[in-house]
Amino acid sequence: MIFKKENSKRLSLDEYGDLLCDCVEALPENVVIHRLTGDGDKRLLLSPLWSADKKRVLNTVNKTFKEKNIIQGSKT
Repeated sequence: MIFKKENSKRLSLDEYGDLLCDCVEALPENVVIHRLTGDGDKRLLLSPLWSADKKRVLNTVNKTFKEKNIIQGSKT
């Protein structure tokens, strides 16, 4: 598949957090989550630029999980 910029939607950090909430709630509690964000080479990063700040991403995800009382597997 060829990536076409006009066919893609870049998530905001808040949208990413909301998407993770949905995924984690749907994921059975016996499944280990290895990674919610990563450390890519910033020189090669095209988008989203917020993903380059791992601490900010993790803080936002933790805050969102806490505010929404997210529990892994609660929707399975």
